[in-house]
Amino acid sequence: MKTILINANAIESCIERENACLVKTKTGTLWVCELYIKRTETNLERTYLAIKRALPNEILELPLKSKERE
Repeated sequence: MKTILINANAIESCIERENACLVKTKTGTLWVCELYIKRTETNLERTYLAIKRALPNEILELPLKSKERE
């Protein structure tokens, strides 16, 4: 699974959909991330909540959503 590192200050908005979390940066880049971040083997955290709880200048590692084949 690919991930991105992003500064919490660079995030303009975050929208949670039924199967992905859309993260828009202040530069206009739109990232399609997984709904959950794996913290430990048994602990998952919602991506949206992790972004909202992030401290200023905190670096977040967000898992990108993999492309679905038709």
